[in-house]
Amino acid sequence: MSKQERSKRAETVQRVQLVRILESRTFCQWQGNELDVKHMVPDQFDAWASSFVDEFVGVDRGEWDVFDRWRFINTLLGETILVVNERENGTILLIETEVFSSAPEVDEPASQAS
Repeated sequence: MSKQERSKRAETVQRVQLVRILESRTFCQWQGNELDVKHMVPDQFDAWASSFVDEFVGVDRGEWDVFDRWRFINTLLGETILVVNERENGTILLIETEVFSSAPEVDEPASQAS
């Protein structure tokens, strides 16, 4: 399989995964609670999203409409910062990967990151 074919396949898998997330009740973990991503108030979603990135481009952070939320989540899934945990009851839980949670802080000098 060529590199281009693998890229197309990966893109298709991501789209299928995103469709499943859009159609299901999807939860994230924030401050010890599981919150429904679609029903979080914009301030809650913004605080959760800010735990992953420092800067947002092209997003009304006071609104966080459903399309911006799913675009953001899809980006985190694509970067393997989040993974999908499909549960028996048909809901989905977005889980932060160990790779992201164990990454050293960016502000930390390299000599202290070890």
